[in-house]
Order: sequence, then C-alpha cells, then structure tokens
Amino acid sequence: MLILLDANILFHTSLRSFFCYLHESGYLSIRLSKRIIDEWKINYALYVKKENGFHEEIETFDAFISKYPDVLVTNYENLAKKVKLFDMNDHHVLQAAIKCNAVYIITYNTKDFPKSRLRPFSIEALNPHVFFPKISVTMPLHQYVDGYILKYNLDKESLDSFIKLKIYYFEK
Repeated sequence: MLILLDANILFHTSLRSFFCYLHESGYLSIRLSKRIIDEWKINYALYVKKENGFHEEIETFDAFISKYPDVLVTNYENLAKKVKLFDMNDHHVLQAAIKCNAVYIITYNTKDFPKSRLRPFSIEALNPHVFFPKISVTMPLHQYVDGYILKYNLDKESLDSFIKLKIYYFEK
C-alpha cells in the first residue's frame, strides 16, 4: 500500500519512526516530497528550538531518505492545473500524492483535503487515528509494533510512547 505523509505527521518522533520502520519492513510504502520534508524541518526547528536531540533526529531521518531514495516524489509540479484545494499551501501535497499514485494522504489536517476534491484521483486523506485501525483489520499491524520495540531496543521514553501507540490503535 502506497501512502504519502504530510509534514504534520513527521512532527511526532514515534509516529515518524514507526512509519519509516513500516516502510523498511515492507508493510507500507511511504512517500514524501522534498518540499514536505523541508516544511517539517523548518517548523520542527521553530518548535523544538534545536534542543533535545533535534540534530540527531534530522540526521536519522536524512539517513533513512538516503537509504530509501524511492521515498522521494519528484517532478509533480506539472500537475498544478489538476489540483484544486482551498488552501494553496496544500496543493503540493496532493500533487505529490497524485504523481506517486498514493492511496492515502496521512495528515492531521484532513479538512484541508476534502473528499470531493480527492475522489477524482482515487486518494483519501486520513488521520493516523483512522488510518491504523482501518488497515489493521486486514494486516497484522500489532506484530510490527512489537517487532519495532524489539529491533530498536527502545529506551524507556520511546518504549512508553510505543506502548501507548499500540494500546491506542490496536488494543481497544
């Protein structure tokens, strides 16, 4: 399944890491554009103020992109005429999703991607709180959470975050 991640998804370290892990594991194929990544880095720098491992997180994510260059969507700008969203700043997200044939745009701002505007492209915008339960019906996603925890020997803070993620999405 091919998904495009919006910049707001990248803000959450555990969620960003988990999506990268799911890509590495072959469970999902994630896509991003350089513009999405740059938007995340700029805003992340403003909010985090370059403290608490900011540089390490950026380096880790850059290493992931270097290892999996297929994640980057390019040459999507020529689709501008096809895209009609209310917020011009979201056009590039839909353009990239169209270019890579994404099934879903994963975003916390689903209101910015109305179904009526996405339907012609067979794309749906979903919040991760809707996305994970929806796909876990047909795929054993909880096993990937357990695998991630074991593979990366998470510290207590990260482990707590993943346990909360697992409980929230898979053990309701």
